Amino acid sequence: MYRISGVAVAYAQLVTAAPMESKNPLNKRASTYTQYCTPNDLLALQYAVNEAKEMLSIAAMRTTDLGNWLQNLNNGANLNIANEPALLQSTARTFEAIFGTLWYGAGSTKNSDALQRVLFIHNFITSFTNGLNTFWNNANFELYCTDDWLSYTAPDLSQSTTQFVYWDHRTTSTNQAARDFRASGGICRDVPTYYGWVDPEVENSPPVQGQSPQYTSVLTLCQSYVPGWTQKYLAGTTLKSLSNVKYAQGAISLDAFQGSTFTSALLHELSHALTIVGSQYLADKACTVPGKGGSAYGWECISHLATSSPADAIHNADSWTYYVTALAFQLNDWSTGVSDPMP
Repeated sequence: MYRISGVAVAYAQLVTAAPMESKNPLNKRASTYTQYCTPNDLLALQYAVNEAKEMLSIAAMRTTDLGNWLQNLNNGANLNIANEPALLQSTARTFEAIFGTLWYGAGSTKNSDALQRVLFIHNFITSFTNGLNTFWNNANFELYCTDDWLSYTAPDLSQSTTQFVYWDHRTTSTNQAARDFRASGGICRDVPTYYGWVDPEVENSPPVQGQSPQYTSVLTLCQSYVPGWTQKYLAGTTLKSLSNVKYAQGAISLDAFQGSTFTSALLHELSHALTIVGSQYLADKACTVPGKGGSAYGWECISHLATSSPADAIHNADSWTYYVTALAFQLNDWSTGVSDPMP
């Protein structure tokens, strides 16, 4: 995923090329590979991983409570969300605003689908948390703080003659390839407003006959954003500090927090990473707002997707990021996309 002033751009297509001998084969590495990150960048990233886990813990508890309540309702209990604690009411409203209706009335066959959406999100929180617990010890995950691993120069030192088609120069790869970024209009260095992307399944080496290919997930964070995120961390501006504020009615929108720190970037980007969250990693679904186009980014698109296609909403990366952020910022209700102080 790229973010361009709040608009998503498609993943780079992968173009297979001739293998090249690796200088640092993945099978000799037991920890996450990082490159082009300063010591302070890594400190900020370490904090961000822990902060994301704290946010996911809050989201897990609130989603568990919602799932239990909805299960009881499906089992025939005489319940009314208006009679429940304010925090559970807020969780239900937020879930519906982002992932679709929870209750379609007694006897509706859609009720079981709604419960399954809650269970999917709960399970995804668990998978994401597990991925973060081993984030720094993941031999199949790589993190770059610039796009310098991509070059117009091929392994044979020839130059690419096609704009936005770059060569993969990761020293961890035994299957270096040309990568086509024409659909996205380039990479970080080409458009300074890009903040990052994930290649979910990069084949690291040609598969041995009879064996499955070896894959890694590669996260690139853009050089136009990383220094600013690090400075925010050093200044104490974190999502945790921002979540401890009870904002006035309508004072700030959820949109304002997205991509604002390492943590918010990781919550979105890592949802795309096979080797972090597993085979059900999320995508950037299409925005269904009439006439808008592009991917489902931002409150307008994700709230419309919740109504038009709940099945797509639970698999949309920005929907997920907004949900976790809203639940972690629990001094306010965010079910309308803007702050509303909790009683």
